Amino acid sequence: MKHTLLVTALLGLHLSAQSQTRVKPPGEAPDAPTSHRLFLPTTPAGPECMKAVASSDFVSVSLMHAEDFNELPELAKGDGKPCGELGCLAPHMDGGKNRDTGLHEGYNWPSKRRQQGAYEQQTYVDPLFKGLGLQPFSVKDGILSITARRAADEHTGDALFGGVFTSGLLSTHQRYAQQYGYFEIRAKLPSGADQLPAFWMLPIDRSWPPEIDIMENMVENQISQGSHWVANNASKQSSCKTSFPKYDEGMHTYGALWTPERIVYYIDNVLIGQIQTKPAQHQPFYMMVNLAIGGNYVGFVGRTDPWYPRTMEVDYIAAYSDGAKNCTKSTDSVNKMMTCK
Repeated sequence: MKHTLLVTALLGLHLSAQSQTRVKPPGEAPDAPTSHRLFLPTTPAGPECMKAVASSDFVSVSLMHAEDFNELPELAKGDGKPCGELGCLAPHMDGGKNRDTGLHEGYNWPSKRRQQGAYEQQTYVDPLFKGLGLQPFSVKDGILSITARRAADEHTGDALFGGVFTSGLLSTHQRYAQQYGYFEIRAKLPSGADQLPAFWMLPIDRSWPPEIDIMENMVENQISQGSHWVANNASKQSSCKTSFPKYDEGMHTYGALWTPERIVYYIDNVLIGQIQTKPAQHQPFYMMVNLAIGGNYVGFVGRTDPWYPRTMEVDYIAAYSDGAKNCTKSTDSVNKMMTCK
């Protein structure tokens, strides 16, 4: 049974985290802060996502990895050619399987390009996808834009696996993964219904569940943060839902402090809620940011319904740690992912 909690966050009236940020030239968005001080809840976490109140206790975290989007990132090409020394961001999901064979599929397969089980209506594209030259990403003044558009008529058939929209997803599964820490995005979300901008994490072993959702915007004026896991051979989910009327006005930060005991959620450095860390969540996870359109979670868009392009703006995504970690780098010539535990 889905358990939810509605929290109205009066963001200016709560204890907030303190951060330090690198200085960038005038006109450019700031890079990810090099450190944060995060206030902790007054009570232990429970098995479902629950409201939490900040105490005077805090944890200090330092930057481990950031995607600052000062320029378009190098994308995984799907052609077997190696990425640069830092590895590539993948413009697709990692864990997709063929429904009939159960095998993980490749760069151009539909299971990599949308969540098929949710019947999403977009296809995640990049300029090399099927040679179509479709570009959902752009960068200006240190801000990454992910733009969803209604697909051209010539692309709405097999070229996009029946998708009627194009959009973008970026994943660090070929670049960086980390076990425990604080994970944050600074982003401006588009307004409107029938869309699902998200910042979330999945494990590197390709299992699902588990999942950690740091930010999902499925309903206008509301942010969802939660967790997916398995219990008694069934998939479970619980989320904290925050009323946030100005979610689409300017940049906001959304974060999760993940420890062996609990996951604590923040919006604009204000503590929102917490949930116990589940058994399958004790392994490295990678980060994803995307803009989905339509489907089971947010409702379907008709082919003739009025619809305008939507853009999600991302300043950075970042991973932090409250202590030293043991980091290893893949020796694979293509996948150069750094994994930190």
